[in-house]
Amino acid sequence: MDFLLKKEKPTTNKNKGSSTGFYGFGLDLSSPVESVMGSIETESNEEDYLTGLTTMFKELPLFFVNISKVNGIMCTKNIIVQWVVESVGEGVHEVVEGDTVIPFFLPDCGECTDCLSPKSNLCSKLPFSVSPWMDRDGTSRFTNINGETLYHFLFVSSFSEYTVVDIAHLTKIDPATPANRACLLSCEVSTGVGAAWKTAKVETGTTVAIFGLGAIGLAVAEGARLCGAKRIIGVDVNPDRFEIGKKFGVTDFVNSRNCGDKIVSQVIIEMTDGGADYCFECVGLTSLVHEAYASCRKGWGKTVVLGADQPGAMLTFSSFEVLHSGKTLTGALFGGIKPKTDIPLLIKRYMAKELQLDKFVTHEVDFKDINKAFDLLTGGKCLRCVIWMNK
Repeated sequence: MDFLLKKEKPTTNKNKGSSTGFYGFGLDLSSPVESVMGSIETESNEEDYLTGLTTMFKELPLFFVNISKVNGIMCTKNIIVQWVVESVGEGVHEVVEGDTVIPFFLPDCGECTDCLSPKSNLCSKLPFSVSPWMDRDGTSRFTNINGETLYHFLFVSSFSEYTVVDIAHLTKIDPATPANRACLLSCEVSTGVGAAWKTAKVETGTTVAIFGLGAIGLAVAEGARLCGAKRIIGVDVNPDRFEIGKKFGVTDFVNSRNCGDKIVSQVIIEMTDGGADYCFECVGLTSLVHEAYASCRKGWGKTVVLGADQPGAMLTFSSFEVLHSGKTLTGALFGGIKPKTDIPLLIKRYMAKELQLDKFVTHEVDFKDINKAFDLLTGGKCLRCVIWMNK
């Protein structure tokens, strides 16, 4: 399902499920990023009433993550938020009107073999894809006042005050959770913490190396800290990241530009007397995946890939190296977490003062200052910036 953009309650016309006269904010990803204010018409079909629900931003924060491409068109890699349920469809039983929920880009239908298995978070009923459409029927529910199609973004088109979303992309959370902290768990923080907790299964007393200390890398450090890692090595080109990383458990820092005649993997192998137990690539460069793999210990070392390089970027390993090293290389979309069950668990750990979410937020702005937020993000001047719809 998807998103309604409005400030007033929908008026239902003679076509069941059709709502009109909405006024709000949206993001048209076919053009450079900008706030769009206007009259929005959204339509729902019968299936929306069976599997969808309407949610609204009501003095709740909108939070976005890093920019994946600036090449004429600026696209956010993901947009994460917290919502309140305004109404539900006939077939929705997990939530009711007034519930506080978090949306997420990766579907969790709760019915297919993969969703029912603890081994996977990759839904086979609604396979994830980067798409401007709804994932069930390949259509958009958004049009502008001229009837032109507005596109969805990763099923979480969140630059809006009201929206319709498939129940597979929502989980209910404790309404007592501060909105400007809960929103962090819709993407990056859950990804990083989950990669250490769910995918790598970091053990107490082990050594971790993290390539890239952005928000995801720092979330990996936080996850490794919670798992009891003894040593957490951060690798970055920005020396300021070390001081920031200390807040999340980073114990050592390697500036990849200041390694002299050695490559990073050599430095880490020497630091750890043979390599780190777990390595995480959090930038999205194939060259760093190779360095991370080389940096983990032979026999049991595990490398987890979280960054996304350009489409078509290839990794190359010799069969001899793979066979004789005994290492593991794996990807972890959304950190391997199962959103409907694991996000509420992370909320509980935050409320119990175990998971540090507060330190991720460095700026908060109103929606009218959204471009300022993007400037802070692209300029590397913030970790996470919370955008309030109506504070």
